[in-house]
Amino acid sequence: MKPGPGWRKPPLPQGPLRDLNDALHDLHARSGRLSCRKIADEIAARSDCDPISHTSVRAALSDPKLPKLSHVMAIALVLTSSTRGQQLYLGLDDFDRLWQEARTADDEVFTSGDPGIDAAARTTQSLHTQRLALMEQQKAAQREFIRRAAALLNSRPPDWWRLLEAYDQVMSWNFRGFSDWRELIGHDRRTLLRFAQTTPRNTDGMWRGDTGWDRLDSSVLPARGIHVAYALFDGAGKPVHVGMTYHFRTHVKRLHNGGLTWTTWQAWLCGDREEALAKRREMAARYGYR
Repeated sequence: MKPGPGWRKPPLPQGPLRDLNDALHDLHARSGRLSCRKIADEIAARSDCDPISHTSVRAALSDPKLPKLSHVMAIALVLTSSTRGQQLYLGLDDFDRLWQEARTADDEVFTSGDPGIDAAARTTQSLHTQRLALMEQQKAAQREFIRRAAALLNSRPPDWWRLLEAYDQVMSWNFRGFSDWRELIGHDRRTLLRFAQTTPRNTDGMWRGDTGWDRLDSSVLPARGIHVAYALFDGAGKPVHVGMTYHFRTHVKRLHNGGLTWTTWQAWLCGDREEALAKRREMAARYGYR
């Protein structure tokens, strides 16, 4: 895709708002100068962003007023994802900080000469300062949460389903931990889901279902390419087939087309073909299947 033109910078005095605007323009240049429509389309395609219009994207970089925080973070998220491995000097949390600093400067306390108005202004400013301090504490606590979640990568196999839940929790905290997540864990939601679908949700390392072929739910089956040993049972709990495969759905469909029927099934995750063969022998011996 041909890079789009750079957007004009608004006339801004030296200060936090100009720092924020300069940072957005620098990131836009590093991303290949994506068009405002392309950025808006990329934002709309993400599950962790609320859609915004292409005119709002352009306004965030070209208007002299402070843009919405959600717009800044969504634009920064898309542009950061488009930098193709370049070294970046600012992360998403930095854009959050720059926005907060610009907002604080925009909210500087004025004096009107009216004691009541000035007292209310000081109270509001004090609460705003406390809020910023609490946000810093939240960021620190959130980073610790992500650091502990990263330990799930070290389990064997990694606990992808819990990592996916942890990712969703961090994203529900409104972007402020995304750069920490990328640094400490690295996998985005799409990757986590793909890995999670290769492992059973059950803590005993098994897939299971109370259906025959006709009501088999593809979303809870062992994924293609995953080695498993499995058993199919009739209504009395007696095995009608014990096997091994790395194409579970294709394999049991072939059995169904051959006339085999079952009412429940179980599958055990195995690391490779040899482990699946050993597990099949173990299950056949356990259930007396020949």
